[in-house]
Amino acid sequence: FLDGGASAGGMDSHNSPLVVSLHGPPGVGKTYFHKLAARALYNAEERCPGRGCPAYKVLFGMDYSSEDVAEQHKLLQNSLIEHVALYPQSLIVIEEYDKLDCHMRGFFRQMLQGNLVAGEGNRTTSLEKSIVILESNLGYSVLHGLLEGNGVNRGSVEGMRNAVRRQRDEVPMEDAQRALKDMIFSVWRAQGCEDFSDSQKFMRSVDHFLPFYPLEEEDIVALFEKKLLGYEEASGGRLGCDGACRRVVVPFLVDKVEFDGRYPIEGGKEVNTISTGYLSRPFRHWLEEQGQGAPPAPRGTFSWRLVDGNIAIQLIG
Repeated sequence: FLDGGASAGGMDSHNSPLVVSLHGPPGVGKTYFHKLAARALYNAEERCPGRGCPAYKVLFGMDYSSEDVAEQHKLLQNSLIEHVALYPQSLIVIEEYDKLDCHMRGFFRQMLQGNLVAGEGNRTTSLEKSIVILESNLGYSVLHGLLEGNGVNRGSVEGMRNAVRRQRDEVPMEDAQRALKDMIFSVWRAQGCEDFSDSQKFMRSVDHFLPFYPLEEEDIVALFEKKLLGYEEASGGRLGCDGACRRVVVPFLVDKVEFDGRYPIEGGKEVNTISTGYLSRPFRHWLEEQGQGAPPAPRGTFSWRLVDGNIAIQLIG
């Protein structure tokens, strides 16, 4: 992604920005992706987002009410123009870009094509040396279809028989890009904001359509195991997750996640909430017990257990 900036526009190019469109359901890492990109671009491991990478700007919440839409348009346009004028090598993220209204879509189409755009006082700027990430939750059904049916018409008996489930790395990237591009083009044409050629220009301004596939149960298991590892580190190694914990406690936590077939509906978002609800309280209680004058326990002395339908921490062996 970062190496592609020079060849497809952005950073060191003098034509148009590198534009990447991210698609997938909530909780699959789209926001995490552009945070990591910002830290890598600006060599800022700390305070990024923030003072460590001031050129990194995220725009969101652009589905304005009719009462203030004109004023919000003006404020947003001026804010973006001023930002790019101050930081020519910006990383701009437009969240939920599929919700842009016609006016803002026209504005961004100009900027993504490398054109100069005037702000207050006729101050002009361009995104030609920047990287732009377009982020959208649209695409779940498209990606789901690529994984489940390989583009086959599953409404027929033959289609159901021939449909083969695929792992994410088995779907050719060009198939995913083409499917996402066609989907966005259809959505834009249905909204009727611009003529056919302008919609095509907007499509051509996007260098890559990146799929963020739905997570699966094995991913949720890995996320909960990582949470448990965090508690182990916080305990100085005294609290672990042994075989009994992995066989009983981890499946108990995974069972609290809402799934649509094999895919968690909210991706990994529920992992934090469930961990807080079922792991934080017994861990705090255990810490209090350990602080009441008891000698420090050796590493691996305690583990998580399921007791009467609740998770607890018990002494083992």
